[in-house]
Amino acid sequence: MGDIAKTEPLSDERLMMGFVNGSEEAFDELVRRYATKITNFVCRQVSHFATAEEIAQDTFLAVFRKKHTYKPDHRFSSWLYKIAINMCRMHFRKMKSAPVTVSIEESRDEGRVALEKVLVDNGGGPVEILSRKEAEEKLQEAVVSLPMKQRQVFFLSFYEEMSYDEIARVVGCSPGTVASRKHAAVRKLASKLRRLSPDLLCGDTPQVGGTGVPSC
Repeated sequence: MGDIAKTEPLSDERLMMGFVNGSEEAFDELVRRYATKITNFVCRQVSHFATAEEIAQDTFLAVFRKKHTYKPDHRFSSWLYKIAINMCRMHFRKMKSAPVTVSIEESRDEGRVALEKVLVDNGGGPVEILSRKEAEEKLQEAVVSLPMKQRQVFFLSFYEEMSYDEIARVVGCSPGTVASRKHAAVRKLASKLRRLSPDLLCGDTPQVGGTGVPSC
């Protein structure tokens, strides 16, 4: 493989095949690229950062152990996230309980902006007029209420920016089912945000995006 740091960046897939063929340097580079992403993704599922770190470590350990099961014609990131989701499922089976809170503070801003646009398009107007902090808190509360399958699709779509085909391979269903789960999640979130307390939708609401909101 050579010194990866001094050569033109290789694709994830070529790195993975390099690892399959014996290059531990290639594996180290894949961990560097995805450690934070996988930890954050898992944290949104299990709602506890230390637990997410452990599951992320188990995920990469599974990659190490199952490297020969990787198919070179598959996208590496889809294969990796599928392993991470399976690790989360194992965690929930052990805990016999679903997570009680979800934090999306560490999610990329563009993912959150994309989500807010969809919610507004679906009638989620309160997102625009709440302060950022209030909107974030209410969005977290709404996300917590989503069924796990919808929540997984929600995060893979809006925050990992995967296509329907990619998500389908990760979660093990058809692209049509992915679309259905995503649309159901968006409808539920928009509906919950529309039912926000009137006290949050009027009064001296802080400015959002540089525009003031008049009091009722």
